[in-house]
Amino acid sequence: MSDQQKSSFGQKIIFALDVIMIILVIIDISLIAFNSLFDVKIIRESLLGHFMPSFTNWYATHISQNFLIYESSIFISIFLGELFFRWFLAVVYKTYDKWFFYPIYHWYDVLGCIPTSSFRILRFIRIFVLLYKLHRWKVINLNDYAVYRQMIHYYNILVEEISDRVAVNLLEEAKSEIKRGEPIASVIIKDVVKPYRKEIADWAALHVRSGIGRNYNRHRSDIQTYLRKIIKETIEANKEVGNFEKIPVLGAVITDSIYRAVADITFGVIDRITEDLASDDKSEISDTIVSAVLDLIIAAENEMSVDQKKLVNQLISDAVDLIISRVQEKKWKLAEQENGKNLKDIFS
Repeated sequence: MSDQQKSSFGQKIIFALDVIMIILVIIDISLIAFNSLFDVKIIRESLLGHFMPSFTNWYATHISQNFLIYESSIFISIFLGELFFRWFLAVVYKTYDKWFFYPIYHWYDVLGCIPTSSFRILRFIRIFVLLYKLHRWKVINLNDYAVYRQMIHYYNILVEEISDRVAVNLLEEAKSEIKRGEPIASVIIKDVVKPYRKEIADWAALHVRSGIGRNYNRHRSDIQTYLRKIIKETIEANKEVGNFEKIPVLGAVITDSIYRAVADITFGVIDRITEDLASDDKSEISDTIVSAVLDLIIAAENEMSVDQKKLVNQLISDAVDLIISRVQEKKWKLAEQENGKNLKDIFS
């Protein structure tokens, strides 16, 4: 039998077992509820005793006094057998990483087998879990029931409120550590930047090449025009070049040739350097420049003033405040406002 066939067969067994267990748990809980009501004197004597006197006397004599023994011997035996069978299947199909994880994950099944009123209430959880499994397997659709939708809605609210409170407490603690601990700028450079210096330099150099290659061609003509303008103004202001213009006939030609030659050479050099910086074939150029800049940043950490370090701490603290404000937003309230017309609160 292939692994897929074994998995399909195991799912069919689990599905059949789930249906049977839902029925048995409902019967068990119904019997427990009936016995609890039977113990109430006014119900036993005034209601059951009036309409079903024979049954009432028989139940009080033979069942009620020994209900725990009967209920435990029948249902607890079934529940324990089902628990060990599921545990066996979980081990066979390696549902969990360790063989002993099953009773930990299904703690409510284990505690629900204890025959006391405090633990028998946990059998209600089994009903919800089994129903949810049938819903997940698309045997039933719990979304068709308003009670389920409302329970999920309040469950999401509870989870969000708890997770938000935990997140806010952690962020507040982080702010306190930032304020009273070592300047965060030094910590970031020492513990974050330095260990990943090469990776950061490679990443930054890649983006430098990409940015230059993407934007340079777009502004190439503007840069060339600007350089020609600057060079022309500089040459016209140069006294030595101005002397060439005094030469009869050839003066203007010589001056214009100098201007064009300087402009072409300057722009050619800049154009070649820029293309090399943007080229992946000559990545060592951009890598060297970015690495040098990164080294300057790391070295500058020791030269930061106290005020500069306080500024970095304050910037990070303000960023944490922004995150806290975002976390404290009640997303479930926004969802209620958006879906208020479609979600009818059964508790309102």
